[in-house]
Amino acid sequence: MKTSRRLAWHYGWQWLVVGAVLLCTVFAAFLWVADRMIALDLNRSFARHGPNQVSESLSMDLHGNVRWDDELQDQVRASGGWMQLIDEEGNVLKSFETPSDVPTHYSAGEVAAYAQGKSPFPYDLYIYIKQLDNRAVTLLYGVNPKDERLLETWLAARSGDTGDGADALETMLEKHQAWVQRLDADGMELASWNKPEDAPNRYSLQDIVMQTMYEERYGQRVAYRYDTASRETWLLHMPFSPSVPGVKAAGFTIESYDQLFVIAIAGTVAFMLFVFIMMAWWQSSRLARPLQHVMKWTESISSGHYEEPVNTRGIPHSERKNGKLKRNYRIYGDIMQSLQQMALRLKSADEERIRHETYREEWLAGLSHDLKTPLASIIGYAHLLSAKEYAWEPEEASEFVNIMKQKAEMMDDLIQDLNLTYQLQSGSLPLQRELIDIRHWLTETLQDIFVLPQLSEAEFETFFPEQEVLFKIDTRYFRRMVDNVCMNAFLHNPPGTKLKVELMTEDNKLTLSFTDNGKGMDANTLKRLFTRYYRGRTTDETAKGSGLGLAITKQLVEAHGGSVEASSTLGGGTLIAFHFLLEVVQHELIDSQM
Repeated sequence: MKTSRRLAWHYGWQWLVVGAVLLCTVFAAFLWVADRMIALDLNRSFARHGPNQVSESLSMDLHGNVRWDDELQDQVRASGGWMQLIDEEGNVLKSFETPSDVPTHYSAGEVAAYAQGKSPFPYDLYIYIKQLDNRAVTLLYGVNPKDERLLETWLAARSGDTGDGADALETMLEKHQAWVQRLDADGMELASWNKPEDAPNRYSLQDIVMQTMYEERYGQRVAYRYDTASRETWLLHMPFSPSVPGVKAAGFTIESYDQLFVIAIAGTVAFMLFVFIMMAWWQSSRLARPLQHVMKWTESISSGHYEEPVNTRGIPHSERKNGKLKRNYRIYGDIMQSLQQMALRLKSADEERIRHETYREEWLAGLSHDLKTPLASIIGYAHLLSAKEYAWEPEEASEFVNIMKQKAEMMDDLIQDLNLTYQLQSGSLPLQRELIDIRHWLTETLQDIFVLPQLSEAEFETFFPEQEVLFKIDTRYFRRMVDNVCMNAFLHNPPGTKLKVELMTEDNKLTLSFTDNGKGMDANTLKRLFTRYYRGRTTDETAKGSGLGLAITKQLVEAHGGSVEASSTLGGGTLIAFHFLLEVVQHELIDSQM
């Protein structure tokens, strides 16, 4: 996987995870708020919300005993209420904080009569029915609210049933911070006791209903009595105080929805900030540090230091002790590999350039010597011929001219070699190839080469196939290849050296090899054999040799679509072989026939 795709995948799944975490955080905050709101509602008005929670918590153990939530049981005690659990026959299965005036057994219609107000009952009654193990159980929750008890007591005292005076009635209201209003049929105030100055003087039907149902919203408890005969209404107001002051959440005591939402939002935002900070840190360690390492390495390469930056222990920053990439560097694995390959290539090219410059300087020194020697001869003989004090015989003058001609031709050969190698290097050398039987051509070429004076005593033998071997070559430059190899085989070996020239076609290859039994060469010389400007021998040892011969040979072979192989050992002779693909030969043959 390339770095671009790896980064896209990396960022994609990373932000998917972040999004999932944030969604889970919001969802968890929502659930937490909902749970705390329920707990807050239970504390504020257990009579309206609590019994349903108790009924939902009902369960039966292995022994058939019914259980309810102990925490809700504590809420029942705090609300001043009581609970009973009865079966289908009216028997009490379980009870909690039940007063003595509450029945311990109920007849079939008794509970319904109490709940619907058909029979007098001293408590407000809430009923919930639930199925447990295929049988119905009924939860009764009863409570006599404090405001209701106070209003009943105050009305009884006022009517004279208790014998209390007006001062006692006033004290009773002040003790509970309560106040009473008497309203007519239209909701207008007729009289009031201990009433605050900002209290309203008129109530609509909706006002009375809402204030009696939603005590926590209005911040006060309201008890009322309606007289059907006079159509008057008595209202008792007292401060709303939950049975439990608030709920615990995140180390805070929460008494309102606003506080709950503020804590939830603040907690969610804080967690999101934490996630973003952690993501920033993670990004810097996983992405920024490797990038910084790559930039530092790039700067080192630009200044000529190709090795990867290392730590104090000499280990590259991107690698573990076992040589594998660290986890946060793997995302840039292909970049690191490409950078390493580039560094190796640049280092190799730098070393090759230094070697190349060394060889070139050596070659230039040798070439200048090779050019200077014949040039000195030409100049010397020219001075002799032009000297007026000497009268040269025609034979002597002719000999001088021949020597000058030979030296000039030697200089021309050196210059042609130099031009040819740069033409090959730039790819500007035109090849005029023709399809021939290479066996016959090699026979004629070798005979021409070995009639040269310097090779007149050389021994060679040939091994060619009997069948026709057609190959498309530029005869001029192919002869140059053969001539260079043959000349090197004899000029750089002692007298008596034999050369074997062999032509083979096997395994889709055409091979032309030259094997001598000369003194061979060491590994260093063999390695540099086809390097431009390199000479295995000094220029003083032979009149010929520009250091370009075998380099030109290699380039000419490659221009013909082939490759060169060389092997040698000291004292074991040398083998140089040209390899060409037979498929190339076949295609060229087909092209020529068309």
